[in-house]
Amino acid sequence: HGESVTNTKGIYQGQTYDTPLSVVGKKQAEALARYFKNKNINMILTSPLLRTKETAQKVADLWHLKVFIVPEIIETNHGEWEGLEKKIISDKWSSVYELWLKKPSEVKFPAGETFLETRKRVIHWWNCIAREDKNILVVTHDNIIRIIVAEILGLDLDNIWKFQLNP
Repeated sequence: HGESVTNTKGIYQGQTYDTPLSVVGKKQAEALARYFKNKNINMILTSPLLRTKETAQKVADLWHLKVFIVPEIIETNHGEWEGLEKKIISDKWSSVYELWLKKPSEVKFPAGETFLETRKRVIHWWNCIAREDKNILVVTHDNIIRIIVAEILGLDLDNIWKFQLNP
C-alpha cells in the first residue's frame, strides 16, 4: 500500500490502528494506477484495511474493476503494539522488539499473533492464489510482502529484513 499517515511517524498500525493514506501515499497510489494503465490486470485483491483499499481502488477506478477483499492478507496482528510509536515499543517490550528485529520467526506480539501464525495464513493463501491463471494485482502490507518474497526466494523467515521495501 501507499504511505499511510502513521507510516511517517513510526507507528505500528497492525490490524486495529486503521489509518488512511497520507498525501504522499495518495500520490503513490495514483502513480501505481498509472504504472498499471497499460498492463492487463484481471483481478485486484486487497487486505481489508483502509490504507490498502484506498491504494487498490485507485487502480480499480482506472480499469473499472471490482476490488476483492482478502482477509488472509491483512497485516500482522501486533496486539498491544498497535497505535504505538517504535520508541515506546522498544522501551516497554525491549526483548520482544529486539527479537522482532533479529529473529521474527520466534516473536509473539503481546496480545497479538505469532509471526509464524501470520506466515501460515499468508503462505496458505499464496499457495492457493499462485495456481490462478490470471494477472492479479495484490495490495497488502510490508510484513505480508516480506513473507511472500522470502517464500519465493527460499529465504529463512529470519532474513526478511535483508531486503528493502518501500510503500
